[in-house]
Amino acid sequence: MTEVQIATVSQQVLRSIEFLHERRVIHRWYPILDCFRGMLNLIALRFQMIPNFFPVIARQAYDTRADIWSFGIMLIEMVEGEPPFFNEQPFQAMKRIRDEPAPKFSSNANVSPELAHMLSRCLVKDSEQRASATELLQHPFIKKAIHPSCICSLIQHH
Repeated sequence: MTEVQIATVSQQVLRSIEFLHERRVIHRWYPILDCFRGMLNLIALRFQMIPNFFPVIARQAYDTRADIWSFGIMLIEMVEGEPPFFNEQPFQAMKRIRDEPAPKFSSNANVSPELAHMLSRCLVKDSEQRASATELLQHPFIKKAIHPSCICSLIQHH
C-alpha cells in the first residue's frame, strides 16, 4: 500500500473508532482484512490484543485506548503485509509483545517520519500516554488522506 492509501484507510478507521468511543464503546480488534473483506482474521487477533489481552486475563481495567494499540498493529500490517511476530507461536508472540518494547516498523520498511511518529503515538505500553482517535485524526500523517475511492482497487483485490 502507498502512504496515501494507508492515510486514507487510517482516516476512515480512526473516524469509526472516534464514533464508537464517543458512545463509550470499545472494539479492541481491527484486523486489516476486516477493513477490506468484512471477515474476521483470527490469526491477527493474537497480535492485536496485546497489551490489551493480559489486563483482561488479570481482570484489570482497560479503556478506549486499547483500540489505538490495535490500530497501531494494523498500521504495521498495512506497511509490512503482516503484524509483528507473525511467524511466532501465539503464546510466544503474546509474551514478546508483553515483555519487549513496543513493536516498530522493521528497519527495511520505507516509511515517512510522519507515519513512524504516528505509530509511536499508537504503540505506547502505558495507555495513559497513548494518543486518542481524536488526537490521531489531527496528526500530520492523516493530512495525506484523499477521497476513499483511492482504496477501491485494494478492496476489489482482496
